[in-house]
Amino acid sequence: MKLASLVLAVVAAFASTPVCANGADDEANWKATRGHLAQSLAASSKPRDWLLSAALFAEPRSAEIAATLAKAVAAAPDDALVQWVAATAGNESATTALTRLEPDNGASWLPMLRSAIERDDESGIDAALSGFSTSARFDDHYGQLLHAWQDALRAEPEAPICDGDEKRCNRTEREFFLAMAFTAASVFPATQPILNFCKATAADSPHHRQCETGARNMFRNSQTMVLSAVGFALLRDLDALTPADKELHRQREWLSEVTMPIHRNFVPGNVAYAAFLADWTTLDSEFEVMRRLAQRNGQPLLPPDGWVSPGQHAREASKARGER
Repeated sequence: MKLASLVLAVVAAFASTPVCANGADDEANWKATRGHLAQSLAASSKPRDWLLSAALFAEPRSAEIAATLAKAVAAAPDDALVQWVAATAGNESATTALTRLEPDNGASWLPMLRSAIERDDESGIDAALSGFSTSARFDDHYGQLLHAWQDALRAEPEAPICDGDEKRCNRTEREFFLAMAFTAASVFPATQPILNFCKATAADSPHHRQCETGARNMFRNSQTMVLSAVGFALLRDLDALTPADKELHRQREWLSEVTMPIHRNFVPGNVAYAAFLADWTTLDSEFEVMRRLAQRNGQPLLPPDGWVSPGQHAREASKARGER
């Protein structure tokens, strides 16, 4: 089931690449960059900057993080991005505000559903599942948060991202890596309680049908491969996959298969890499970034007839062994 994600690939590249290729100096440079950004963003007058600063606090500072999120939530009650990030971090005020701001967004109901499940709140579960299953779209705000991080980093020319060594460190590329890593660390909600709850519902129950409908919306309309894969997994667990679901998943596995080698072979600083960064700067959908990457490299967007992904081969082998 697992799809290779450009989001996760970029984060992995960031984790394995020195900030400025300075070897032993890298860790000190990273701490200096993080500290500079945290202080500057926390001192800003913008609630979104406070939100970003909370992601940079060194652990353990959970009380300070919660207070910063609460401050941002109260100051920006109509900013869906602020409410989304705070809700995924467990802020109950944001969890409620999010469903008011975006009742048609299936993703906005996930924090409320998770909270209701964890509190064993039956009426809350009913309300959240109703919203989750009747939503027309599914936006996890990944692109919006990524762009917020990019804007924040560009607005901090004094941050020691390259530590003065611009010859060995492309600042634009480094800002992109940082923005991608910070975004991936804070944008995805906890979904395991929801998966467990839905999997345990009776096949003929209203909750089961609502879980199926919401999961299909998540699978088909999510902007990121991470949450799309969660939706697919839930449909599989509910024994609700249709031929159309399986074909869409096959097409996405193909897209992943043909773009991952391209991404791994990128040479920072070249034209192709600049085009890739430009796509992430302007687009909100990981799938659209992948499609453009494939097209620029002459790769077909749809798999050949009969193509079976390595992941599907692995699933079939697992099934043959009697594993789920």
